[in-house]
Amino acid sequence: FRRRIPDFQTLQFMEYHEKGIEKISIDEAEEMLLGVPFISLRDGMLYNDPSDRTVYMMEGGKRRPFNSGNTFLRLGKDFGDVISMSTKDISIIPIGDWIT
Repeated sequence: FRRRIPDFQTLQFMEYHEKGIEKISIDEAEEMLLGVPFISLRDGMLYNDPSDRTVYMMEGGKRRPFNSGNTFLRLGKDFGDVISMSTKDISIIPIGDWIT
């Protein structure tokens, strides 16, 4: 499968952490089935794994968990901005320090 990479920061992260990325020709890419696009891993993006209630914020190539919903709201974040990510995709992102 080929998956769209939405921005340069996500590409940099994937090149460093994901060993399954190969450089191929445009002709080869056009023959491949299109998979689900990668979700942006830009700093400030908010994620969760639907099987877990923890919300993470991307910062410096790591997913940083919020220690509570109160902290999340106190920092002006909105639960409507949280993007659900598959367990497989979120598990490749290293965990950073708690946001308190």
